[in-house]
Amino acid sequence: RGRERVSAQDKVLFYVNVLVENAPHAGGALGEHIFEIVGSVKLRKLMLHGNEIGGALPAEIARCQKIVDFYVYDNPPLSAIPEEFGHLPQVKTFTIKNCKVSEETFPKSLTSVATLTTLDLEVNKFTVVPESIFGLENLDRLRLAANKLTSISPNISRLDCLRELFLGNNKLTSLPAELGKIDTLKKLEIQDNKIKTLPDEFVGLSSLEHLKYDSNGLTKIPDVVFKLDTLRILELNNNKLTELPAELGDLAELRDLRVQTNKLKTLPAAIGNLTELRVLKLDSNKLTELPDELGGCVELTGIYMSGNDDLTSLPAGMGEMRSLREIGVPSVVDSIPESFANLKKLEKYLQPHTRLKKFPACLCECENLSVITLQRGECEELPDEIGKLKRLSHLCMYDCPIATLP
Repeated sequence: RGRERVSAQDKVLFYVNVLVENAPHAGGALGEHIFEIVGSVKLRKLMLHGNEIGGALPAEIARCQKIVDFYVYDNPPLSAIPEEFGHLPQVKTFTIKNCKVSEETFPKSLTSVATLTTLDLEVNKFTVVPESIFGLENLDRLRLAANKLTSISPNISRLDCLRELFLGNNKLTSLPAELGKIDTLKKLEIQDNKIKTLPDEFVGLSSLEHLKYDSNGLTKIPDVVFKLDTLRILELNNNKLTELPAELGDLAELRDLRVQTNKLKTLPAAIGNLTELRVLKLDSNKLTELPDELGGCVELTGIYMSGNDDLTSLPAGMGEMRSLREIGVPSVVDSIPESFANLKKLEKYLQPHTRLKKFPACLCECENLSVITLQRGECEELPDEIGKLKRLSHLCMYDCPIATLP
């Protein structure tokens, strides 16, 4: 603290933190005597990550009644949390991550901790959510990703203050209809499961802004998704989608749409209704064409289309995207619409392995263009107009058959 006065309590806190964060401990080597001392001072944050604590945590830690933030992660041998941890009266953040804790070794007493707002149990051995968790009436964030969950209890609806729920990378095939009662929920992550449908009752998620629904083997987007009219971020990457329905255009608040690594062949004309859309990621699909109505996405700042090997042309309507700053173009596109000259805010044009024989003169009207990547492509010529790009700072054209420069 420089010249500030350091109290005896502060010194104890400092030394304890150095000890538990930097020295490996195995089994009971993290002795109870430390916490007999610390229990008498105002320890508020305890971090035990990156150690080798085996078996159960020492129950004596619960003597530190002032703890607000408690973190244990990257302790693979740790398998149990004593019941005494349910008697920490001020704890707000409780993290047990990348350990071997399960529902059998998780404290039932935790349900009485009314102050708890964040509970992180990711990368453990849970097969069900412990019932004690559903009694945490002020819980705001619940992280259960990368466990072995096969189902979620309907009692999850009791968490009526929950704003963020992370269930990714489990073994779930369905979610309970009761989850739709949590009208405070803003973020839901269910990626890397096998959830093919969602209950109609999810229409009750009237505050949901972010749905991460990657890697679930989807061939069709559940209808209820298009009734989530507060949705701002929708992630559907790495599924088996062959089309997006016209109802997509009903998501008027959508800012970010990610559908990379699917089997899409085109987009619905209704996508032009997404006037608030900022980011559109379409990489690694089977696109053969894009609708002219795409130009209706007037707030779009970034669109990415690489890895669509049958998409050889772009619609002229894209020239209406007056807010566009970055575009990733499939390598097979061999001509650019003249309307792209209207993209005055465009800063990055990305088309590695390009089939363009000559860099389009229309893009030289994009006065803010600063990055152009055409490497390992077929570009043979740069137009004289490229001299207009006064802000160009990065021109990547190696391994191209260019003989002369303008």
